[in-house]
Amino acid sequence: MTSPFIRRYSIALSRYKWLALTSFVLCVAGSTAIAWQTEPLPKYFALGGLTANRAPENFTNTAKAILEQGKQFKQEDLLGNDVINAVANAVNENPLKIRQNMEMRIEPSAGEENRTVLEVVYRDDDPERAKATAIGLMEAMLQKSSLINAARLKAHLGALEPQVTKAKEELKAAEQELAEYYDYDEKEIERLEKQVENKKTAVNRLQASLKDANTARNQIASSLAIAAVPEVLPEPKANLFFIILGLGLLAGTVVSGGLILILSLLAKPSEKARFWQQLLAAYQGRCSISDCDVEAALEPAYLQKSKSQNPTHAIVLRADLRKLFDEKLLAIDPKTLKVVLAPELQASSYSNLADRGLKLPTKEEYRPNIESLESHYRRCSWSSSLSNSEEKIP
Repeated sequence: MTSPFIRRYSIALSRYKWLALTSFVLCVAGSTAIAWQTEPLPKYFALGGLTANRAPENFTNTAKAILEQGKQFKQEDLLGNDVINAVANAVNENPLKIRQNMEMRIEPSAGEENRTVLEVVYRDDDPERAKATAIGLMEAMLQKSSLINAARLKAHLGALEPQVTKAKEELKAAEQELAEYYDYDEKEIERLEKQVENKKTAVNRLQASLKDANTARNQIASSLAIAAVPEVLPEPKANLFFIILGLGLLAGTVVSGGLILILSLLAKPSEKARFWQQLLAAYQGRCSISDCDVEAALEPAYLQKSKSQNPTHAIVLRADLRKLFDEKLLAIDPKTLKVVLAPELQASSYSNLADRGLKLPTKEEYRPNIESLESHYRRCSWSSSLSNSEEKIP
């Protein structure tokens, strides 16, 4: 027997099919309009690579530290509006188009675990312009990295110089304090001498750092280096129009199907539908005469003209048997609960149903009302003659 959920879904689909069809058509029409307005994908892409730049061994510690720090970057650091605008002016292209057609991704460098490769991709219909733009982007990113590192060195120097000045002032004060001490307290003299020594050490350390940073002025460069010159390749063929249209078809199917699903869950079954489900369940989804279990072929056969929505006033019959039952060509003997056929059916293909017992529900409260069966039986014009003939039999 078909599950109640599938049955309710089928009913909702039959009732709201135009709503589902409308939503499907709207989704497809919308995707088609978007697909027509969408520009096709570029035909070529230029692929280049940048790698982390290693500082030479003879570089100062400051230069090495700043170059290493520059390897920790974000995309917005290297591809700001100033970089995009500079490249756009160089290749005579719209900055928005350059940002739209470019891509930057970080990939592990082959054979070297601690290094990374920054892949730069630019797509364009013109292969030469794609390559020129990719080269321009890579060079601008190198220059931007150099500027960032130079700014970091300048900030480092700016913080270091006041520290050196302050340390020198503190050393001078300590030396003056020692020179002006005329007492003979050895412990105090030892303390002052130690203080002067510490101040000298601090000044020497800061001056060494300042010298190291000043030397780094000529060593600071980009933290990135070109690993692979851009190579132009054909873009894998992908028809954006059909992709968007396919997504529209998928969305239309999901939306229309989901709409019917929601309506089937929200819609309350009618009294007639509830009665039929109750009656069908009572007879275990089978015809009470032929034992047919195909729900689509089963119908309720009412025992009374009023078609009361009471399970005891109806039985489940196969559609053709229900029609014969309604036409008074087939009845149930209320005394024996067996099938009785009209004279014109006794020599037909339905003759094998004669005297077949009515299959009753297991629960008594759903079994057909005997008075209703008798009422239907008596409404059959031929039943009286059949009853008279039975009475004449000795």
